[in-house]
Amino acid sequence: DDFRKGDADVTYQRFDFFPVLSSQLSPVSWLDVNASAGLRDTYYTKSQDVNTQVILDRPLNREFLQGGLTIIGPKYSRVFDTPNSSFSPQYKNSIEPTLRYAYSSQVQGDNGVIPFDEIDSLLGRTNQLTYALVTRLFAKRPAGGADELLYAGPPGAYGGGGFDSLAALREAVRRQKAQDGKPEEEATGAEEQHKQLSTVEVTTLEISQDYSFLGPLTNGPPNPLTTLPETSRFSPVHATLRFNPSLRTSIDIRTSYNILFNQISDASISANLRSPRRGFLDVTWTTQRDLEGEALFRQNLTASPPFSPNQIGLQGETNLMGRKILLGMQTNYDIGDVVPGQPRLRDQRYKFGYNTQCCGIQFEYLNRNYVGTRTNEIRFLVNLKGVGNVIDLQSQVGGYTP
Repeated sequence: DDFRKGDADVTYQRFDFFPVLSSQLSPVSWLDVNASAGLRDTYYTKSQDVNTQVILDRPLNREFLQGGLTIIGPKYSRVFDTPNSSFSPQYKNSIEPTLRYAYSSQVQGDNGVIPFDEIDSLLGRTNQLTYALVTRLFAKRPAGGADELLYAGPPGAYGGGGFDSLAALREAVRRQKAQDGKPEEEATGAEEQHKQLSTVEVTTLEISQDYSFLGPLTNGPPNPLTTLPETSRFSPVHATLRFNPSLRTSIDIRTSYNILFNQISDASISANLRSPRRGFLDVTWTTQRDLEGEALFRQNLTASPPFSPNQIGLQGETNLMGRKILLGMQTNYDIGDVVPGQPRLRDQRYKFGYNTQCCGIQFEYLNRNYVGTRTNEIRFLVNLKGVGNVIDLQSQVGGYTP
C-alpha cells in the first residue's frame, strides 16, 4: 500500500505479508476438524512518535503469530416426515457440540504504527477456548422463493408470485400443469417435491461460553471492604436464537448471563422483513445493564446511579409507482437511561429518490444529535444509468455546542 496525504513528510509505504495454512478434515460423517496457523509480518517505511504523533523517517516492522482449532461433533441428527404439514413435508434436527480454540501472540513492534485501517490496529495476545452447543432445525421449503420456482405465471398471480405455504405452491403448480395440457397428477407426488423444494435452516439455537488462559473475562459483585469486583476467567453464558419463518423474514434474539451476578447483563432482539417488490424493514431493541454499578449503588458505595442504556432502532425503505419513487428512513430512540442533555431521538436519516429510465435523483437528510455535538447534513445525488453518480453534493451545518 502507498499512502500520500499531500505532504512529502506523510508519504509512506506499507507491506503486509499474511500467509495462512489451513486444513479441513472430516474423518467420519459426524465429526469436522478445522485447523489453521499463520504468520503476519507488516513493514512500514515510516513510523510516528508515540507521544507527539509526529511522523518520523524511521522504518518499522511488526509481526505476530496466530492459530486456531475448531472441532464440531460428535453430531447427532434425526429426520421427521410430516406429509400432512402445510409448512414442510420433512424436518431435520441436528445437535452439534462445538469446541473452538484461538491463539495469537503479543504484537511485536506495535509502538509507532501510523493508524489508518484495521490492519494497523491489530490487538493480538489471545489465548481463549470456547465451548458451545448448537442445535439446528431444517425444513424442506420452496426452493429460492418465487423468483426460482418452476411456476412461471404472470407477476401478481397467486398472491403476487410468492407462496407462503406449501399448499399454495402445490395449487399453483397444478394450475400451470393444467394450462400446459398435462395431467393434474403430474403436479403432485415425488416429482413436485424434488423439483420445487430445497433444504433451508429454519431455527438455530447456540449456547456458548469462553475461557481465557490470560486473565478474567467476567466481573462480579464488588467486595464491600475493598470495592474491588470478583473476577472469573469464564465469560458470561451467551445464547443466540435465530428464527427464519420464511425466506423474507427473520428474527434474531441474543442475551448474556453473568455467572457471578447470576443475572442477565444484556439482551437484544432484531426482526427483519424483506420484499423484492416493496423494500425492507428492520426493527431492533437492545439493552445493557451495569450490574457492577447497580451493586455499588445498592451498597451506598457510590452516589451515582448506574447507567443502563435501552434503545430501539428502526430502519426501512420502500418504493412506489413501480420503483420510480424511493422512500427511506433510519432512527434510534432511547427508552432507558440517557446522558443529561442528550435527546432521546437521535441519529435520524431520511431519504427520498426519484428514478426514470435514464437517470435518478436522490435527496438525503441526516441529523446527528449528541451531548455537545449537533449537526445537520444534506446530500444531493444525480445518477446516470450505465455511468454512475455525476453529481454528489454534500453540506453540513452545526458541530460542537458548549
